[in-house]
Amino acid sequence: MRKLIIGIFAFMAGLIPGFFIVFNSVFSDIGGSFSERLITFLLVILAYVILGFVFGFIDRSKSWLVWVCASAPAVLILVLYSFKETSLIGLNILYACLTIGSSWLGFVLSRRIRRGD
Repeated sequence: MRKLIIGIFAFMAGLIPGFFIVFNSVFSDIGGSFSERLITFLLVILAYVILGFVFGFIDRSKSWLVWVCASAPAVLILVLYSFKETSLIGLNILYACLTIGSSWLGFVLSRRIRRGD
C-alpha cells in the first residue's frame, strides 16, 4: 500500500515539470535555436533527476514504480501531443527518453548515497 501511495505522489509531482517544462518546450518552441533547445534539454534532465532523487529517498524499497510514475505524466503528454503534431515525433521521443532516463538516474543516485557507495 505504501508503494502505491508513493507512486501516486510521484505521478502528481511529475505533472508539474511534465506540463510546465516538457510540454511547454515542445509546444511553444517549435522553431527554436540549438542553444535554446539545449537549455530545455538540461532543464528536463535537472527536473527529473531531482524528482527521481527525492522519491528514491522517500521510497525505501528498490521498486521501479517510483521513477516510472515520476516520468509517466511527461511521457503521456508527449504521446498525446504526437498525435496532433506528427512532424515532431522524433523530438517527442527524445524528450520522453530524457524524462525516463533522468528520473531513473536520480533514483539510482539516491540509492547509492543511501547505501554509502
